[in-house]
Amino acid sequence: MGELRAHFPKYTSWTEIVDRLPFLPTICHRIDPLRSPESRLLGCTITQCPPAEVAAANPLTYIGHIGERPIPPTLIFHGEPDALVPYHQGRLMYDKLAASGHDARMNSFPKAAHGRLFEMLSDDATRKGAYEEAARGGHSTPARPVTPTWNTVISFLNQHLGRG
Repeated sequence: MGELRAHFPKYTSWTEIVDRLPFLPTICHRIDPLRSPESRLLGCTITQCPPAEVAAANPLTYIGHIGERPIPPTLIFHGEPDALVPYHQGRLMYDKLAASGHDARMNSFPKAAHGRLFEMLSDDATRKGAYEEAARGGHSTPARPVTPTWNTVISFLNQHLGRG
């Protein structure tokens, strides 16, 4: 815990640190937080940016707010060993969408790295152990094994574009 605290020296409570999620897993697992995608987006490290700027860049900020633009149905494909966007960030996104009553599906791949959508949908070795969770209207389904294909994407789009 002391090592984690070293990344957040100006914060007095764990609540202040957790409020900076989903960026926490990335900053804590990088050797050079100055060059992390989040820091490059914000123009400063997560620990040095004003909290309002971090919140504005955090996609979780925009889920579940009444009166704003509706959240479209969301289909997530995420590799568990992803080194660029940690799996935890995708998990946080899905969990918040599900808890807010949005229509979301998360396909998790124990063997897929970042940016491997083609392999996720066509390579048996990459799809091995894949599983899907779904949420709609505040109800979630437990994880179930799947073998996603391009038809998974097409049927999702057809379902939500009124073509299926």
